[in-house]
Amino acid sequence: MRDPSAPRCDRQAWAVANAQDKLSVDTRRGAVRQSLGDFGEAWAAGYLTRRGYRIIDRKVRFRRGEIDLVAWRGATLVFVEVKCRRTSAYGSPQASITRPRYARLAAAIDSYLQDKDLEPEAFRIDVVAMRLDSDGSVRDVSLIENVEPPAA
Repeated sequence: MRDPSAPRCDRQAWAVANAQDKLSVDTRRGAVRQSLGDFGEAWAAGYLTRRGYRIIDRKVRFRRGEIDLVAWRGATLVFVEVKCRRTSAYGSPQASITRPRYARLAAAIDSYLQDKDLEPEAFRIDVVAMRLDSDGSVRDVSLIENVEPPAA
């Protein structure tokens, strides 16, 4: 039985503290893509938390788009797109933020702000881009703050 005087465990803090260091892959193609996305988002949440972000939402889906992570960084609400790649055959992770992808993300942000009835003083879009080694460990990661829409 849990000691009632003991502090309650914050599930999000537990998930960040217990995130995997390495991707373990199911061999089915769809499962690989799903596990890669889940791994990338969990790893990015820990990475951002260690840099002072306070994660408040994950995998927020709307009809018009999806937001990987939502966090506060000081007084700024930050919407985070996580891009994780195992190979550079399709370009860098951040190169996958195309105009249509950015437009879907912007539409999802509008829906999120309306749904949560939020009017933050400031908000921005950040991208966490990471590449994995062949063994599934994170090779390199970059945080790109205040991403603007790609040029036409």
